[in-house]
Amino acid sequence: MNRLPFAIAGVVLAIFFGFHGFTLLTREPAHLQEVPGVEDYPLEIGLTWVYESGPGLQVVRKVVSGTPEHLRWYSMQFDLPLLGRKTLLMRRSRDGVLARRDNVEQTIMRFPMRPGDGWTIDFPNEDLAECTVLQPEEIDVLSTKAMASKVRVVRTNRKTGKKTTDHEWYVRGIGLAKMEVTFGLKATFHLIRFERAAASEGIPAIPKK
Repeated sequence: MNRLPFAIAGVVLAIFFGFHGFTLLTREPAHLQEVPGVEDYPLEIGLTWVYESGPGLQVVRKVVSGTPEHLRWYSMQFDLPLLGRKTLLMRRSRDGVLARRDNVEQTIMRFPMRPGDGWTIDFPNEDLAECTVLQPEEIDVLSTKAMASKVRVVRTNRKTGKKTTDHEWYVRGIGLAKMEVTFGLKATFHLIRFERAAASEGIPAIPKK
């Protein structure tokens, strides 16, 4: 039996049940290249991150909407094979970035990232994720070199107790610049485009609660 489709689907699931929302596509239309800002983790309507692992395999995430009030939530949109369209609500906080799933809010990233710092992500019905900031590393991102905060993510399957270890690299002004995910096989995705969607796409605001 050819297990490659199942392995690819596993990688997609690992990405989805991690920190962020992503889309697995063959190609994403190009927009205006975004210049890295000063925020640790940019959140703004229209921002798009495109990652690639090998020829033709892309992961794309996009901020598609936001709320106008001062406690601003942003909606990450992603379409996944077998899973359909999904979203993840995110917003900045004093300590980093919060996410909301099924009315549960948790810190999913702490900033600034200092080596030795750690936090736990414990959403119901998902793998437990224990995050630890390692020593920073210089990586290649968007045709240049940049210092990145490296985070080790140890995930524990709630049913089997099996642990898997992944890594993520964050660059100030860009956010997630590189990721290594494991689910049946290990794949590394590098950021190849950081863009802003065209205003003509008419990105809506999510309703207030």
